[in-house]
Amino acid sequence: MWGQKYEVKWPTYINTLFNTLVTAKTGQNCKTNNGRLICNSITQETLDELIKQLVIFDLRGFPSDNYLNHVIDSVFNTIPELANQRIPTSEQMHPTETTYKKQFKHQNVLHICYDILNGKDFSGTAKTI
Repeated sequence: MWGQKYEVKWPTYINTLFNTLVTAKTGQNCKTNNGRLICNSITQETLDELIKQLVIFDLRGFPSDNYLNHVIDSVFNTIPELANQRIPTSEQMHPTETTYKKQFKHQNVLHICYDILNGKDFSGTAKTI
């Protein structure tokens, strides 16, 4: 589902970004104002979207970000007996979530990604990443 809704858009997004960068580099869409060259090809929106995409793809990549791993480890260091306890297959929310620690991490990543995609401000772990 994630792949169909978001990841299939990556090639279009990256081509659009590439064309925007080429346009900016070549000086197209630029004008002179009081002797200063002003190019409006790369906007704050463009940069914000790039950061959002990079954070999402970093998070979606397993093993993910070192900071996120540190946060997850610190939670499970307080309850080590639960960290590697296996979840019965019938109770797994996703095939990769074979232990409680893996489930916690995967569900946390999904939560962060959906927040980002739904336009919520970067905060907490996502902001640090």
